[in-house]
Amino acid sequence: MSSNNINLYIPRILGNIKQNKIISLFKNMSIGDIFYIDMYKKMNENNNLYSFAFISIKLYDNKIAKDLEKTLNTTGVTRITYDYEKNHYWEVKKHIDRSKRGACIPTSVSTIEFFRNDCEIECNNKIQKPQKSQLSDTVFTKKDKDDLEKEYEELEKEITLFLDFNIHCQDENILLY
Repeated sequence: MSSNNINLYIPRILGNIKQNKIISLFKNMSIGDIFYIDMYKKMNENNNLYSFAFISIKLYDNKIAKDLEKTLNTTGVTRITYDYEKNHYWEVKKHIDRSKRGACIPTSVSTIEFFRNDCEIECNNKIQKPQKSQLSDTVFTKKDKDDLEKEYEELEKEITLFLDFNIHCQDENILLY
């Protein structure tokens, strides 16, 4: 085995997948041994349960593991298909610690007041929805604008759930990472 350790992030995992299944899949696929996994449950906009996970893995010294590491170091993201018959896969991203991410630029349609300089959402429990006039001076079609507004509403729901969850965790003195 190689001494290469890598940190991964899987943003969406089907709700019925447990930690031990992820650990065994990475091992059985000859990728490596997971020595740390932190999973969180979440509800999507259709009230379906899913998870996301942070993983630390000791990669095996083989072509599969080296190709995975090379792809992640090059592009930052790849797919791992774990059930070919059902076409189930995970989008796997290289996890970069918050302190090492640097500044980011918002790419969604929103008001500039919605973001602070470090790109974290203002936590005043007020979410500012773009006004229709903010979208009118663009080259988008009406369908594009409608799609963007729908996507924004879905993101707004996720942000509200996230803020509510954080407030609950603070009330319960639960540590978040």
